[in-house]
Amino acid sequence: MDSSLHTSISSQLRYFAPSEVAAHNSRGDCWVSLHGNVYDLSNFSFKNNRNILQPVLQLAGTDVSHWLDYDQTNTTESLQEKHRIKTYIDPINCLESTYAQDGEILRVISEEPRCNWQGTMPWWEDDSLIIGKLSSKACKISIKNATTGQEDVLEVPCEETIAQIKDRYWAYNGHGDSYLWICARLVADEVMFEELDLSLTLEQNGVMGSLDVDGNLNICSEKRMPVIYVQFADDLSVL
Repeated sequence: MDSSLHTSISSQLRYFAPSEVAAHNSRGDCWVSLHGNVYDLSNFSFKNNRNILQPVLQLAGTDVSHWLDYDQTNTTESLQEKHRIKTYIDPINCLESTYAQDGEILRVISEEPRCNWQGTMPWWEDDSLIIGKLSSKACKISIKNATTGQEDVLEVPCEETIAQIKDRYWAYNGHGDSYLWICARLVADEVMFEELDLSLTLEQNGVMGSLDVDGNLNICSEKRMPVIYVQFADDLSVL
């Protein structure tokens, strides 16, 4: 089965590691992150003049939170209320002007009369462009197949549940639903295997302090990482 056809609970809220956002850095594949949200500006970018697009294209795949102020004390769900364009007083015309150190920001209405101003909703206020959240921390984990011995290393956001990590694993094993997801723990000097709760994160499942079968403590770092085991179940949920 094609993994693109796989439907899961993780589709409700997706987190992206900074490295995932960084991979989308071209005119036709343009992502940016802004104050914790990840925006897909790919389709939007095709509709705009390349000169106006230049600031976004130059920073495609990166975080552009420095473009806008963000009111963290505002409890409203409205992005319009939370975001504020940075401004300054222009010394020449004494008007309050947009402060855009990287160039003109898309969909910002000019303070002066212009023939090419864009009077539409600013992209950062458009909920339809938000495709997920930027992870506050990403780590690498090892997923070991107890049946075949195959080992795969994935970079995952710390906010993701095991079910969401399971979705990522589809790229490596299209039969992921036919496996039990377990971790090893040291109990009374014995290594015990315990099935993971798919609705919880790595930390909530206690995986960050789990052991591999060799008894070595795995932590979230470059060389030593959490280990999850997948063990083939009797029933075939994927044909």
